[in-house]
Amino acid sequence: MKHKALVWIGILAGVLCALVSVAVAAAATPIVGGTSFGTAVSISPGTEYSASLDSANHTSDYFTFNATPGQIVTIVFTSGTTFNRTGFYLYDQGHVSYLLYQGVNGTEQTFQFEYAGNNSTPTKYYFVVKDPGVGVNAYTFQYEVRAQADGDNPGDAGDALGTAKVVTPNADTTYADNQLGWADVNDWYKFNAAAGQIVTMTLTYSAFDGPSGSAPSLYYIVYDQSGNQTLGSGSLYPPGSDPKTFQWMSNNTLPSAYYLRVYMSSSNNLVHYAFRIRTDRQRDAGQLGDAGDASATALVLTPGANTTYSGNLLGHTDTNDWYRVNAASGQIITASVTYDAYDGTVGTEPTLYYTVLDQTGTRTLDSGSVTGPSAAPAVFRWMSNNTEPSAYFLRVYVSNSGGLVHYTFQIQTDRQSDAGQLGDAGDALGTARVVTPNADTTYADNQLGWAD
Repeated sequence: MKHKALVWIGILAGVLCALVSVAVAAAATPIVGGTSFGTAVSISPGTEYSASLDSANHTSDYFTFNATPGQIVTIVFTSGTTFNRTGFYLYDQGHVSYLLYQGVNGTEQTFQFEYAGNNSTPTKYYFVVKDPGVGVNAYTFQYEVRAQADGDNPGDAGDALGTAKVVTPNADTTYADNQLGWADVNDWYKFNAAAGQIVTMTLTYSAFDGPSGSAPSLYYIVYDQSGNQTLGSGSLYPPGSDPKTFQWMSNNTLPSAYYLRVYMSSSNNLVHYAFRIRTDRQRDAGQLGDAGDASATALVLTPGANTTYSGNLLGHTDTNDWYRVNAASGQIITASVTYDAYDGTVGTEPTLYYTVLDQTGTRTLDSGSVTGPSAAPAVFRWMSNNTEPSAYFLRVYVSNSGGLVHYTFQIQTDRQSDAGQLGDAGDALGTARVVTPNADTTYADNQLGWAD
């Protein structure tokens, strides 16, 4: 029995020792800061420190630490209830002016903030706490560092077109947490899109971390692969505001590269943003792919008596859509083109033009334009060959567009009814149509046109 009691005492002692060791490990590390930048005391990431200021002898603490390029630094500061006169500051290695400042009132408070360090060279920082208040004022603090992961990959996104970070979106990809701040005011991304894709870009100003100061505006630009033509641009403000979405068309014959630049003028604090890239295949006239850029590659259509083709697009390098329309003989063809919408953040809405050509592709039967989404649809008619089936070309085009033009066209076909009878009246004396008038007969709607 005595032996068992000794065993239990040993076990309990071991448990108590373990608990004590855990408690000791979790306790903050006491530290006394320097009294100037020159005597600043070095601190390490991941360690919680406890310190105090004494209004009689010691009214400020100076600490210093280093951060490698592209690191994000998180600082947590907790004050005591009597800490009520000044606050804490963060300075860069030049310590001429502070990067961050936070005043502290007379209640116990905890502050957490983040900032992006210099993304090209290692940098020394100074963390300074000041409180010339009455009595002894205790506080704790801790800092952590982590690497940036712009575009969901380790590291910074790059500061220029030549160093843009390559991202490889799927059909619908969101890059959720990207950062800008202090020395990192530019993020560049490069991504590829297959030929004939509609690219939809959405940008969100997620959050702003900082104990003081107002949040900066966030700006964005999308460039083509040359880096010269702007396909979309705009700004986001304030943090948490509605996302901005815009679209453009990829090259419709070759895969293309695009650049996204996200930037701000300046901020000592950390800006969080997200962006989403979605790609969809064109579906001109309801068929997968582009309508074709010339008469030789025109998309072939065989419309019914009344057919509407919606969801057609032009934009960027796709400025021409050609359609080949097959029609039976003796048809009156009525077509209309409607300018549905324009998606774009650069320039103005381009004018939409149309031309109808005969089956040779050389003779123009009709042409015109629609100036914008608010304009009335353009309606035009022509007569098909009255002896045999014929093909016609409809060309819809814009001169230039950085954004995306949405349009719809409709084709209605009706048989001729010369002299009230189905069909054509005949093209010569030998094929003349026989009519038998009553005492007073009007033949009201007879047609001539093009091949008739």
